[in-house]
Amino acid sequence: MKNLVLHKVNITAEAVFDYEQCLFMREPTTCKNCPSKCGGDWNKPCPQDEPTLKFPKAEYRRELEEYIFRHRHIKNNHYFRCKYLDEQTGETLLLFILKRKLVAYVQNWDVVGIIRADEWCEEKEEDGVYRNWYTTRINDPSEYDWVVEYRIKKELEAVEEKLEEVYKFEFKQERQCEHNRRFDKKNAKKSQARLAETKCVRAELESRKAILKERIKRLTGKT
Repeated sequence: MKNLVLHKVNITAEAVFDYEQCLFMREPTTCKNCPSKCGGDWNKPCPQDEPTLKFPKAEYRRELEEYIFRHRHIKNNHYFRCKYLDEQTGETLLLFILKRKLVAYVQNWDVVGIIRADEWCEEKEEDGVYRNWYTTRINDPSEYDWVVEYRIKKELEAVEEKLEEVYKFEFKQERQCEHNRRFDKKNAKKSQARLAETKCVRAELESRKAILKERIKRLTGKT
């Protein structure tokens, strides 16, 4: 029993910000479209609207603590990444977790950042880009504005990189569809369906990009 260590996971304000304000942010409902008919200004965000998905902190905390307990080798790491299937959105996310102090047989861990798993880049990891990002702190009032802008810009960069890949892939699929339409009618419908799926992904990324750019513009006051 003397070697038993309990693991406690803390979801930081930065992780909550990444989830609610970067990854799954959407344009808030205006009072014009407000389902509760609040009677506010039609052209402004409705004060009764929830603009983002709420981060299920209790669920994450519980599952991460179980994960760390089961994988004993993690206790020797000062930092690790963990893939997590978010049931609320159905997306696979990548969590950045730092080891904190051991207090009275309780090992503390902080979830300091969250990105989409498919946006992780080994080169950025090795160059310290992610470290520079997840070590920024939102809860410092003197640094809040630039930290918020920095984290949003990093998410925007990831979206733009992913969008560039999708553009190239969509171009190849369009050429394949044209080829199949002319020479391989058997597979023409399948290739058209795959192209339609890619167009949906591209549209979603373009929407995320527009929302993030608008947030940065509001933060900086630039038009």
